[in-house]
Amino acid sequence: MREQDEWKSGHVKGAPPIPLSHLGSQLGRLARDAEIIAVCKSGGRSSRGVSILRGAGCERVVNMRGEMTAWERAGLPFAT
Repeated sequence: MREQDEWKSGHVKGAPPIPLSHLGSQLGRLARDAEIIAVCKSGGRSSRGVSILRGAGCERVVNMRGEMTAWERAGLPFAT
């Protein structure tokens, strides 16, 4: 759910770049039965994204707890 400027500053390695502002037009890229983990910087946009995804029939959607801040602190794979 990270917007383009945030994506360029860093993102979860391997995650597809689908910002919240483009989510509606990108729903076709996502498998409705796949596990989807929404992430942004602080949780606001990813929370809205989870609602959109669930409304579109995606059932296995969660908002990543702690967001990018927690991901970075944990030393998990990060891409720029």
